Amino acid sequence: MQKILKMNATECCMMNGKIGNLDDYHYQYFGIVIKGLQLIYINAINLSNDEKDWESKFKDYCDGGTCCWGIIYDPINHTFSNLSINGV
Repeated sequence: MQKILKMNATECCMMNGKIGNLDDYHYQYFGIVIKGLQLIYINAINLSNDEKDWESKFKDYCDGGTCCWGIIYDPINHTFSNLSINGV
């Protein structure tokens, strides 16, 4: 996942934004299919958010900057894409 730190956001609200420390987040993982490809969507929620149910419920945020972001991982090619950082 360290590759994410070198990426610029290409989707949503904070275009060209970057992620700081990966240890600052809880992660949710979802299997998705796009154009027949089986991929993994990673949803990141900052640890400072006082979320009690993040392990059992999908968290969808708008705004908040880098407190929440998402990215797609391709397990076949071992690549990340579509980094999306919520707006400010």
